[in-house]
Amino acid sequence: MKVFIDFNYFYSIIQKYIILYLGKFMRILIYESNTKIRESMMAILIMAGYDVVALREKKHILRTLGKRPFSIAVIDIEEYDEEMNNIIEAIYTDDRYKGINIIAHIDETSKEIMTNLLEKGAIGFLLKPFNEKDFLARFNTIIDKANLKPKKLKYMTTKDFDNSELVFRDDKNNRILHATLTELSAVGLKFIPNDSGINLSGVIDNASIYIGPYTLNLSISIIDKSGEEYSGNFTYVSLFNLKLICKLVHDKHLEKL
Repeated sequence: MKVFIDFNYFYSIIQKYIILYLGKFMRILIYESNTKIRESMMAILIMAGYDVVALREKKHILRTLGKRPFSIAVIDIEEYDEEMNNIIEAIYTDDRYKGINIIAHIDETSKEIMTNLLEKGAIGFLLKPFNEKDFLARFNTIIDKANLKPKKLKYMTTKDFDNSELVFRDDKNNRILHATLTELSAVGLKFIPNDSGINLSGVIDNASIYIGPYTLNLSISIIDKSGEEYSGNFTYVSLFNLKLICKLVHDKHLEKL
């Protein structure tokens, strides 16, 4: 199976698909057997502002769908997979999963599967091979046509950190400052400087986040201050680190399921 992953292209167009006006958010379940594709789908949708739960084993699909409300399930489906057929049947017929819309990730040649899925309420198809360059556009087209587009996309955040720290340079006073990380998302963070007497503004270049074994280098634009806590958006972060941030945020959410 060919897998095309080009996060540089994706990151350059992501802002085209972000909608930030009032309304409800959307939670999406992803089941994808291919790890690289699953993590790519997860990162793309999290960066676009969707609430995502990505699963690597199909046996967890129904249990997860039953725990929290989901709007959409993006499901990798292969021909002659009886276990998956039973899962799709349960989503379609069981009232516990009412309101969950299936988007199938399937081979283009699977005409019989497509017909069967349409009969069971699937709202669209993402055809293989996976190509992240058009994944978000295709996903949004499907939910637009189904009138499911949310009016607000709310970025997933986490406040649960182990051994975390933000370190950056205070150029005005020529010193290195340390701060406690209080919140992290795909677009920014919140932090409290250890030195309560400082006043930050503008862009902080060459900052580093330390979370467990990871070191993430980035730049931050300060956008707000509440008490001692600052809020900032990323002005630069490598695509590798951005993908890692999405995985960290996602995995912290998954731990709570």
